[in-house]
Amino acid sequence: MAKLLWKPGLRGNTKGAIGIGTLIVFIALVLVAAIAASVIISTSFNLRDQAIATSEAARQEVTGPIKILNFYGDRVSTANAGLQWLVFHVTIFSGAQGINMSNMRLNYIDATTSFIYTMRPCATAGSAAVQGSSLYNATEVPAAAGNGWDTASNLCFLDSGNILEIWIPVTTANPSGLLPGTTTQIAFLPCSGPAVTKTFATPSSYDAKTIVPLL
Repeated sequence: MAKLLWKPGLRGNTKGAIGIGTLIVFIALVLVAAIAASVIISTSFNLRDQAIATSEAARQEVTGPIKILNFYGDRVSTANAGLQWLVFHVTIFSGAQGINMSNMRLNYIDATTSFIYTMRPCATAGSAAVQGSSLYNATEVPAAAGNGWDTASNLCFLDSGNILEIWIPVTTANPSGLLPGTTTQIAFLPCSGPAVTKTFATPSSYDAKTIVPLL
């Protein structure tokens, strides 16, 4: 009789062990599924953000008044902790109309400051830029004849085929200059038409560089 009672007990314990093992496997599958779902959701959000950024870039390609070819920061000296100048090389898209840069405003925006720069008077554009000024400086690179940029004739148009180099005195808006790890936006505001904005973050360290690529 004792033998008969022992065997059913053994079968019950075996069933309990199998049930616990199945539950553990089920919980593990649920956890794996949850992790996989979170990864998929995170990836979908990243892809959405990239798609939005790409569509915005494409929109500016079609409708934007200017095209930013390159830009960098200039510390002038390694003794300066922050960038003293922002330098842009800009042109217009093929087939676009020329832009009167005398009417172009540049809006500098960082975490604590918003500042509007205007271009130096057309007749003096391209002369030595000055820190502390609310004027940005523009000059044609390389200088060429036969287009809309002729300061001697008081013409300051950015036309197809020519490139302007724009110098922005950062310390006018931010006395300490652009420090490492700073997120900043420059908005090109024409008198008419859509604005073009460029948002960027400076590197975490400038090391011994005086010229810091930002594109």
